[in-house]
Amino acid sequence: MSRRLSSTTVTWALTAMRDHGDALSLTYENGEPVWRLSSGDRISPRTAQRIISCVDVRSSNDVLFSGMPAQTYRAR
Repeated sequence: MSRRLSSTTVTWALTAMRDHGDALSLTYENGEPVWRLSSGDRISPRTAQRIISCVDVRSSNDVLFSGMPAQTYRAR
């Protein structure tokens, strides 16, 4: 069931990114990574990793430090 929920969330988030122009953003709160769509919806780190691994999702190349993930991702 967890896999199905995650797939549903990935599909929902990708639709928001493609159809509504939402971006997936990474910030840190209390030293922990927090992923959100620009609409404000929070995305789990596991789901975010699945989203950014999709071939039609690209980073905006806004990395603050070498070896760290980009902070913004968009769908083509």
